Amino acid sequence: MIVIMFLAQSGGMTLNVGQIVLGMGLAILLNMGTITVPGGFPVVAMFLATSLGLPIEAIGILIAVDWFTGILRTFLNVNGDTFVAMLVAEPDEIDKDVYYGNKAVVAEEIDAAEAARSFAKADLAD
Repeated sequence: MIVIMFLAQSGGMTLNVGQIVLGMGLAILLNMGTITVPGGFPVVAMFLATSLGLPIEAIGILIAVDWFTGILRTFLNVNGDTFVAMLVAEPDEIDKDVYYGNKAVVAEEIDAAEAARSFAKADLAD
């Protein structure tokens, strides 16, 4: 919504209540899908600007600072996802020694023939 207000003010436009509500709804829906896409902000800003009849020339200014805000969005997204995963995990699902760096995770070797039989069995079940 801050982007929408900036675009409106940079073009000397006044938004009515309907445009503000529409902008809020579109911003929420669009950002839910693009929060994990690096550099996805210009696409969202362009869509919002054209949907509300705002000047798209001001998006150039926003693109210049998008890299810095993108870092913050990514940081918050990764930390939030990790925090929620830790909250919903069962107590025995998280290896505390690995979490605290006391132990390293070592991948086990996979028997290719056994994996192929397992996948074939699963395919037959479908």
